[in-house]
Amino acid sequence: MIGINAYREFPDLEYAVNDAKSMSTRLQRMGFRVISLLDEDATKAKILEVLQQQIPQQVGRNDRLLIFYAGHGAAGVL
Repeated sequence: MIGINAYREFPDLEYAVNDAKSMSTRLQRMGFRVISLLDEDATKAKILEVLQQQIPQQVGRNDRLLIFYAGHGAAGVL
């Protein structure tokens, strides 16, 4: 779960963190293990650490992975 309300270079949001927290609560009730990164903890470095180091150790071949992001977004050419 990634939720970011507070931004340095973009307008702040009001509900992104609450949305991520609500989804976390619901998914935990359904039996999911949840990792939450909210506001200042949702840095690029921390997100990459979770994706590259933590998740591969916890997710097996027959598991499912859900990534929830609430915050500003941008489209670009990759």
